[in-house]
Amino acid sequence: MRQALLTTRREALSLYRAVIRASVLFVWRDDRGRAWRDVIRESARREFEAGRHEGDPEMVNRLLLTGRDALDRAVKRFLDKREEIQREEDSGRGAERATGGHLGGRLGDDGVSRAGGK
Repeated sequence: MRQALLTTRREALSLYRAVIRASVLFVWRDDRGRAWRDVIRESARREFEAGRHEGDPEMVNRLLLTGRDALDRAVKRFLDKREEIQREEDSGRGAERATGGHLGGRLGDDGVSRAGGK
């Protein structure tokens, strides 16, 4: 029983640390101006504190599995979106190179790009 408790604590700590490490990926701010990194960390802390005194081993395992799954899905979605944005930026750069660096427009007398050469 004691070994199972230590293993569960180890798993919970591992999950908590993984959430903290993953939170650094979220650098933008929410509607209230708070960094998402901080929102995620505060939310994780509340969730872990709420489950801290859970005595049912089955519920603890369910919480850990749900938490790990949610973290994995969130990080995967983030990485997929980042890859999509990178591909879009790379394809945009390819268009810039093919048209002389400014997407086919020309600079006007005031130095502002004029799309389509107008």
